[in-house]
Amino acid sequence: SSLMCSHDLKEPLRTIKSYIGLLDGKYKNQLDEAGQECLHFIQDGANRMTEMIEDIQALSSMGGHSISKRPTDMEKLMEEVLRSLQAKITSTNAIITRESLPMIAVDARQFRHLLQNLIENAIKYAGDKTPQLHLAWEKKDGQWVFRLSDNGIGIPPAFQETIFEMFHRLHGIGEISGSGIGLSICKKIIENHQGRIWVESEGVDQGSTFVFTLPIVNGHQPSLPPLHQVDLPAASK
Repeated sequence: SSLMCSHDLKEPLRTIKSYIGLLDGKYKNQLDEAGQECLHFIQDGANRMTEMIEDIQALSSMGGHSISKRPTDMEKLMEEVLRSLQAKITSTNAIITRESLPMIAVDARQFRHLLQNLIENAIKYAGDKTPQLHLAWEKKDGQWVFRLSDNGIGIPPAFQETIFEMFHRLHGIGEISGSGIGLSICKKIIENHQGRIWVESEGVDQGSTFVFTLPIVNGHQPSLPPLHQVDLPAASK
């Protein structure tokens, strides 16, 4: 399985990184400029491989059998996500706003991963602008509909479906780092919840809006206890 494969890959990669660290710490000053540049590329490649293995493991763990839906206060879940991303938000001066979020029956662990991936992605692809994100939602046609809008570099129409494919990356590795798996994870999470996810963008430098939906199941509440209690009334829509 991909989970076992990624686990097996960790051992040789750990060895590679340990010897990279040895070269960097003990022999870096003996290398000329070209040699130091080569060492930098090796370090960067090893770091990208680590990120890819971790994302493959995350994707493997998102199987539908692991779904555990509970009534979850999305407002508090969002606060947890923003706290975990605080260093990145501070370093980029990102501005993140949202409507007051409702309580929804979801797998909180997977949804935390979803929101974190989408927000990190939007910050990463802000280009030269200060990242500005806004999360809105509504009930429409028996669905919860969430829209995360950003002011980033935008996505040409030809790429708006393929960006959710495994290892697909819109830009070259030399421009923006990443494993090319994050949006595949987001798609898997939404599919696990019987929803859909897509992106809307008018093109380059026009920003993007990632839209995801979840079915509203009327008259049914999961038997498991809530992960969070709602402190304030849910926003009406």
